[in-house]
Amino acid sequence: MLRLLAAVLSAVFFVSLLPLSVRAGSEKRTVRVGYYTLTNFQEYNSSSQEYRGYSYDYLQAIAQYAGWQYQFVPVTYEEGLKMLEDGELDLMNNVDRTDELTSRLSFSSLASGESSTCLVVSPENSEISYEDFTTLSTLTVGLSYTDSVNNSAFVDYCKDNDCLPKLIYYHDWEHVLQGMKSGEVNSYLMSSLTVSGMRTVARIGVHSYYFATTKGNNDLLQELNVAMNKLKTENPYFEEGLYQKYHSSTGDELTVISESEKEFINSGEDVKVVYDPKWVPLSYTNDKGEFDGALAVIFEKISENTGLRFTYLTCSSEEESLEKFRNGEADVFAGFPYDYTWAAQNSAKITVPFSSLPIFTAIRSGSSGGNRAATVSGDYLRYFSGNILKDSYSFADYSSSEECLKAVLNNQADLALVDSYEMGYYSKRFAYQNVVYKATGTNYSLSAAVSDRADDRLYSILSKAAASIGSETVNQAMENTSLSTKSLSFMDMLYDNQRLMILVFLILGFAAAILLAGFISSWRMKNKNAELKKAANAKSEFLSNMSHDMRTPLNGIIGYTGLARSTSDPAEKEGYLEKIKISGEFLLSLINDTLDISKIESGKFTLNPETVSGSEIIRNAVVPIEISAKEKGVHFLVDTERAPKGYFEVDVINTQKVLLNLLSNAVKFTPEGGTVKLTIEAINPPLDQKNCRVVIEDNGIGMNEEFQKKMFEPFTQEVSSAARNTQGTGLGLSIVKQVVTMMGGTISVNSSQGKGTRFEILLPVKKVEGTKKKETGRPAVDVLFGKHVLLCEDNEMNTEIARKVVESRGLIVSTAENGETGVRKFSDSAVGYYDVILMDLRMPVMDGFTAAEEIRKLERADASSVQILAMSADAYEEDIEKCRRAGMNGHISKPIDNEKMFDALEKACGGKP
Repeated sequence: MLRLLAAVLSAVFFVSLLPLSVRAGSEKRTVRVGYYTLTNFQEYNSSSQEYRGYSYDYLQAIAQYAGWQYQFVPVTYEEGLKMLEDGELDLMNNVDRTDELTSRLSFSSLASGESSTCLVVSPENSEISYEDFTTLSTLTVGLSYTDSVNNSAFVDYCKDNDCLPKLIYYHDWEHVLQGMKSGEVNSYLMSSLTVSGMRTVARIGVHSYYFATTKGNNDLLQELNVAMNKLKTENPYFEEGLYQKYHSSTGDELTVISESEKEFINSGEDVKVVYDPKWVPLSYTNDKGEFDGALAVIFEKISENTGLRFTYLTCSSEEESLEKFRNGEADVFAGFPYDYTWAAQNSAKITVPFSSLPIFTAIRSGSSGGNRAATVSGDYLRYFSGNILKDSYSFADYSSSEECLKAVLNNQADLALVDSYEMGYYSKRFAYQNVVYKATGTNYSLSAAVSDRADDRLYSILSKAAASIGSETVNQAMENTSLSTKSLSFMDMLYDNQRLMILVFLILGFAAAILLAGFISSWRMKNKNAELKKAANAKSEFLSNMSHDMRTPLNGIIGYTGLARSTSDPAEKEGYLEKIKISGEFLLSLINDTLDISKIESGKFTLNPETVSGSEIIRNAVVPIEISAKEKGVHFLVDTERAPKGYFEVDVINTQKVLLNLLSNAVKFTPEGGTVKLTIEAINPPLDQKNCRVVIEDNGIGMNEEFQKKMFEPFTQEVSSAARNTQGTGLGLSIVKQVVTMMGGTISVNSSQGKGTRFEILLPVKKVEGTKKKETGRPAVDVLFGKHVLLCEDNEMNTEIARKVVESRGLIVSTAENGETGVRKFSDSAVGYYDVILMDLRMPVMDGFTAAEEIRKLERADASSVQILAMSADAYEEDIEKCRRAGMNGHISKPIDNEKMFDALEKACGGKP
């Protein structure tokens, strides 16, 4: 644990990097290995038939040096020793080289690892400190008669330290565990190799273990010794790395505090901490003047685990922080190199390391090299660089790693040294796109330092806390802060997400091209040659407005997607997903509004009157506004006392769209504490056949006179400081105006800046006899449950979404990737098996129109009656009519609105009229 943590990475990747077998070109020796299972040491997963563990990795490394292959023989430890002695096995690991066993077996010349006997307690036991002999004396220890050597060693350990716990002996190891489970004992002895899941409170001796083979098997023993010697020569930290990989803790452990240490924590004094203020993303001073970065997260965790209170001293440079630490103004330095020489030079005592930092050289792209190195003044890497760059380099000091990188880019230096987390951060910045990073093969470890002037108890507490922090906590802190440190500029975002941004802009361009084509086509039908110049201006204005308005929600979708991927907090992730949904809905509303404008101007927009009560129309418009007004703190009043009563024939959806647009604008542009009022009244006698007046008024920011002259034109938005922070498409009022006109009504406005706005709509509404209401809610019995649906869709993403949504109501879904497959699946099914067919229109091989026609032509009883619903982004009236002509029964627009789709499915299945 006291060596460089680089050993972890070495061990993980070493097996794949080993040299070619020394037995290359000859037949591999098959070695029979006694393989007994031991957690993290030798494991076997019977379901996946995979081996893993410290010993397994060690064996694989030896095999590549010795040219061996293995036959793993499952045994118990005792069985393995007997079979090894009898020549039925060739090799076994973790064997103690005792005098008794040496007389029966041969051993490797080098040890294959070390283990110790540990006294352990449950991880929840917070009363026992590590080697605190006062608390150790309170334990009741379970011992097994079968482990006499370790029992004797433990008794001697207790005598040497004047520690007298209660000892209870059991017949065997299994009974010791039963005693622990029943509470008869609260601690027991176990090997450090199997200590996972328990907390160690004492270690009793360390001993080496070896590979053992059959006595006289000299050829194998010689190959084994040669391979182990080469392995340890070329990678001295191999065993240590394996130990870190398989036996070190990944999760946080309990930091146990002694009574003396508790007195220090409760003394009331804060611990003063300094840090490197420019070491982005590990530690830095943020825009609020606060300690930030991965180390800030780790120290917050230490504070939670120990109760220590930290006060962070802000300095302008690392040199200033080190000076305050050396002269005793600060007690702790966060993020200190695990180097005893560096610690002595800075009057520090260092904790165990909690992270390893690989070092990289940063050079300018296309550079031919050089010997000018940029380093941070007073930084450890400046001191450490002699181990990497040797004496042939000249050094120039800068204030931060960022300044060093700028020096490289400006040709003031040939290279700079950065750690892996700095590399990850700066490689995402557009400004440093011309910097190339190369691994040096050198690492250094990171710890915390306590001033040698500070109380020894502080060092003891911080050392325990550093040792207790699991690798998962450290890695998560490092990765999250490396991803989220400071906000990326728009150019940084483009640079770091090049493929995604290219795809987004292609989609944007495609969508804009489609909308533009519809807009221009509609315009040309009405204006011909005399308006060509105006069309060019309209095209330019359209693209400018669409580009601006679509970029806002797209940026939100991309930005919040990145944030959602980078966080592990479920609540925070849910918040980002909700914002992505809002941005997506806004983008969809923009496209829908644009399509409405196009349909209106091309004369394809139609009204669809239906019978509904006046109170229901009002209620459906008022409810969502009440919610938004309450959230903003705006008073919302509704006066319908003189409104027309009864049932009317109106276009419900478009009437509600008009009301919601004007009411939501009123709330949007009215500050907190203001008032919005909706008044609906009958006009009796009618005024020019208009018998209903709707007034929407507010005391908000109002509109200037210039804007009021063009407010009903498409893409028109007021430019003012008061309206700057609101979001909109600039299409809503234009749609309101034209829909009201199509209904035979009029709309007028009266507004003054700073006083408010009043809209008045006069409409002719046709009163009818009847009591028909729009149905709401679901039937008591779900008519969809168990129904069979054939989903014809070529896009995998659309298929997945539609399938999940449909199956959520208990429908049984079959899929077809094109129209031809859909026709075949329907034809091969039993008569009446499919209740509904959901048909995409644009598919390869055979499109949805043709597929529907082919199904209707089939000579089977249900060919003419099965319900076929188009499911497509083609939502123009002519597209819907084309679906009807092809034999389809309905149309569902994409993106899918779940509620509308289920309404269509219920209608198709007979659950709704």
